[in-house]
Amino acid sequence: MTGDNSPRYRPGFHVQMYLWIAILIVSVIPALLISGALFDTTRFVEGVGAFGILLAAFQGLFWYARRRCSSKDLSVWDGLLYITSYMTMGVGTTSLFVAVPCAILAILGLIGIAALSLADVDASFAQNRFRSMVIWFSRHRMYQ
Repeated sequence: MTGDNSPRYRPGFHVQMYLWIAILIVSVIPALLISGALFDTTRFVEGVGAFGILLAAFQGLFWYARRRCSSKDLSVWDGLLYITSYMTMGVGTTSLFVAVPCAILAILGLIGIAALSLADVDASFAQNRFRSMVIWFSRHRMYQ
């Protein structure tokens, strides 16, 4: 125990599932499209290799963005869970079609924020921009 008695946000399983679907869509679909466009079916092994390299590149980029935009008060994972939960309207399929695209936009925004702050030595710009993005989604949340 770290001695921090503040309650931690624990979203429902459906919110975590929506976020994982968004992460899979953002990482797998572009890698499939790019590797499919570069290599046809006769060069399957090269296509699979390119797919693996693109997935690894996205994971590295996501890891860097997560490290760059996390702060002591708000980790990137918690911020993405907040954004996804702000956009849910229950557990039904309507919520799936709203929360997942918003989570995809949040992931792309996270990567964009980290890319824009590459030249800065101090990560506070990226952390503040990520916090602002989470606040923007909270202002435009979906109400049940």
